[in-house]
Amino acid sequence: AATLTAAIDAMPAGVYFGNETGITRCNRPALEMLGVGSVEELRARIDELGRRFNVRLERHGPPLGPADLPFNRALKGETAVLDTWATKASGEDVLIRGSAAPIRVDGRIVGAVAVNTDLTAGLQLEQERHRLQRVEAALAERDAQLRALTEGVRDYAIYTIDLQGRI
Repeated sequence: AATLTAAIDAMPAGVYFGNETGITRCNRPALEMLGVGSVEELRARIDELGRRFNVRLERHGPPLGPADLPFNRALKGETAVLDTWATKASGEDVLIRGSAAPIRVDGRIVGAVAVNTDLTAGLQLEQERHRLQRVEAALAERDAQLRALTEGVRDYAIYTIDLQGRI
């Protein structure tokens, strides 16, 4: 048990354990992902937590219904993986990949476990990469236009001068 606890606490992803009454145990990254200070703040029914953290498929979309929440699906016996947006206690949106599975003892579901990964930083990097690609394409187009202009000039000289007046 001590080794399992140490392994869960060492994981960089958020790990949650719980049942119909809510989350009963989680690690520090799980708390930070939702912006809460203790597991006691997560001891509510999963559908209530879904509403509290405004869990939804799209950043500005409607909240997911209780039956669609991965943790609730796991409590019904299903393994579920879903990317959702949630709003932290601070009001900040976070993109989460949630993987949830039932915990079975002697063939009976006694709870569920979820591993949540924060995808927000990766999404921001991807958006910045796309923005830089657009800037790069615009600069390449301007470069081609300038090159075409300068190569087309025959009877005039074109030169540039720096701030010190040097050609």
